[in-house]
Amino acid sequence: MSANINTTRSRPKEILAVIANPSVSTTIGGPVGFWASELTHAYYEFVESGYEVTIASPNGGKCELDEFSDPRHGSGYSAHDLISMGFIHTPKLWALVENTKSLEEAKNKDFDAIYVAGGQSPIFTFEKEPRLHQLIAAFYEAEKPTVVVCHGTAALLDVKLSDGHPPHKRENNDWLRKFRGGFCGFLCQPADWQAGSCYALQN
Repeated sequence: MSANINTTRSRPKEILAVIANPSVSTTIGGPVGFWASELTHAYYEFVESGYEVTIASPNGGKCELDEFSDPRHGSGYSAHDLISMGFIHTPKLWALVENTKSLEEAKNKDFDAIYVAGGQSPIFTFEKEPRLHQLIAAFYEAEKPTVVVCHGTAALLDVKLSDGHPPHKRENNDWLRKFRGGFCGFLCQPADWQAGSCYALQN
């Protein structure tokens, strides 16, 4: 038997997970952030499946939870969310939220998929983030998995592909804009985790 052992491994696939920077709701007049479970549950599944995950936000730096998504919140609304509780209380993981990478540093070629989480902050911020729009279009046109969840769909309002068209039905934009200012913003449906697929909005 040969004494030489082949230790060469292919590069693990890497996912760019995007969350929103903190903002203020013009509807409720208070601070808003990203929805905990939409990051933490996805992160858990990705890592358990062997993917590497980079958490980023449009501006980089510290991000905040939507308060009702925080399992420690006094309302008890998300008290059952043990995955988020574990994520929050694991210093190495929580540091990824407090020190997110800026999307300006993120390059499509360095990742195999993009995942955009929701929450209330995306309603008020994602429509104004051209770098996020560029990345969504780039992943989509490269036929890489492109997933936008729940209120993260606000990012799709101004996404344009290289042909100038959006990756979803244009008529849904007027409907999406109409409900954008509400407390919950707009309806959503399960994301499509397929190569070259983008979250589809429907009325």
